[in-house]
Amino acid sequence: MSSHLSLEELFSTGRFDEIVLAYENPKALFAVHEYSYLIGALSFLGRLFEATEIYRAHSKFFTPAHRSASIFFIAVGLVRKARFKKARRLFKLNQKLHGASAYPEAAFYSAQGIGFYLYFTGQFARAESYAKTAFQYSLQSESIYNKILAQDLLAYTWIQTGQVHAGLNMLQQTLDLALASGHKETSQALTVSILLVESEYGRRAQTMLAELNHCLNSLETQDNYSKSNVILELARQYILRGQWKKGEDLLNEQAPTIYAHENRRQEIRLNILWAKIAFLRGQSVLAWQYLRSAQMLLPLAKGGHLEVEILTAEIDILEEQNSPLLPEKKQRLLTLSSSFASGISRNILARKNWIQDLPAPEGNDVLHDLLIKIHSQSSTAVKTVSESGYYSWFYKCLELKRGAQYLVLGIQKNTVAIFSQDGIELHKIAEISRKILEVLRQGSLTKEQLLEKVWGYKYDPIRHDSLVYSAISNLRKSLGSHQLWVQTSEMGYYITNDVTVFKVGEQSEFESNGSRQSPAPKSSNIHVEDLSLNVRQIQALDYLKNKQFISTRQYKELFQTTEITASRDLAELHKKGYVVRVGKGRSTHYMLAQE
Repeated sequence: MSSHLSLEELFSTGRFDEIVLAYENPKALFAVHEYSYLIGALSFLGRLFEATEIYRAHSKFFTPAHRSASIFFIAVGLVRKARFKKARRLFKLNQKLHGASAYPEAAFYSAQGIGFYLYFTGQFARAESYAKTAFQYSLQSESIYNKILAQDLLAYTWIQTGQVHAGLNMLQQTLDLALASGHKETSQALTVSILLVESEYGRRAQTMLAELNHCLNSLETQDNYSKSNVILELARQYILRGQWKKGEDLLNEQAPTIYAHENRRQEIRLNILWAKIAFLRGQSVLAWQYLRSAQMLLPLAKGGHLEVEILTAEIDILEEQNSPLLPEKKQRLLTLSSSFASGISRNILARKNWIQDLPAPEGNDVLHDLLIKIHSQSSTAVKTVSESGYYSWFYKCLELKRGAQYLVLGIQKNTVAIFSQDGIELHKIAEISRKILEVLRQGSLTKEQLLEKVWGYKYDPIRHDSLVYSAISNLRKSLGSHQLWVQTSEMGYYITNDVTVFKVGEQSEFESNGSRQSPAPKSSNIHVEDLSLNVRQIQALDYLKNKQFISTRQYKELFQTTEITASRDLAELHKKGYVVRVGKGRSTHYMLAQE
């Protein structure tokens, strides 16, 4: 133990390990009132059995203030371990014993405990009332530590009820107080808390990723709780910004730690974020699996507001699928929101016009303000998303199918947006590269055709081959890791069959419900003079007049035949010169041999 600091000072500055070391020293002698600090230290370190036994052995000698504090510490430790029933009993006991105490410090811990429990279980409006009472008692007790706790809780209730500016101002005041009074560990925790709130509500979007990464690298290695919270928010930011693979890698790396420490709330948020990534990738079944895992953890987490988060994610999927389950989920969400809605969830419901809510002051929730702008100003929505950096929102203003691969032109000048399973990237491209992508939307083009459509030249192999080769090479470099999306065949150049080139402002190949409109193959008299072709082969040639490529798997599905028959039919068309084979192995596709 630091010889110049009392146990009270060690406790208030968060140095719990030193208190426990002092207690375990055989020569150490504790005054009766000092045992409350030991109980608090053990409770916050997760050693609840020891804390409870020491309380039973010494509490009869405690003052009301130290008894109330000890009960509060043990109950908070129980909440952290998701033992909510026992924690609730202790908070209620403290309220009964000390709620009307003449000792301000005893009354403080009683009110703070009830407020903390209500906040932790998502009853934010009720928590705010007790937080205000606790704050008043903290002023009367003249304890800096109590005032820090009270202001912290009050700030968070304001934030959750939509008073974000006021909450952040209170958190900053609390941080200033902690710094001025030498509460180092508390100051570090508050610094992290402020950053997480600012990130969640869209503050400093341009620098926030760097700030979160810096915070993560500066955290104490043993502070797993704070580290997990930072990683969850950092992953959420990556997902919003279209960097799904980065977000997924972070979550996968931290998941073992989150599960090992049995923090159910973090486990729920982990699964919700995994579900969001799966949804954005078009993997709805996988998204449902993650949300079911989150749902199963709810009884252990005791948080109605967490169920609100899960329902919101479920409704996103159901709305896209136009599911008959949507009304039932909507009603459940509205019912829960009457008791557990945070400012964020109320904003979500207001944007859907499911509730009539007073508009929050502009700048209170920056993300909400941006989404309102996107919904209300469709002509500038793409530009708003592009400038915000939240690229996952492109799905809110472009008719693109989740999970499909795209090269999108027109989001910014001389820029291509790449939509893949890894996420969404914006790459600068040269004007010539943009023109090449635009003409390749028409299908495969020979060097001659490419030169005429892009440059307007009449083809001369000696003069122009190097020009075309160089331009294609530069285009591929611009696409980075997706450069193989531009391929070369014996017929010329083409965009791979599983990638669509989409231009902003033009109608998508998908209807508003997101379903692909594939033309069914029709019979035709084309090639009917070739009596060796069967009906399927004739229909396949007609199909290729509308679609650039066809694979063995697609042929099999279109004509309800076996894979062997599909492969044989296509091989015969290739042998007779009707189609050209592109690619090898499983990636083999066929295209018409002539326009």
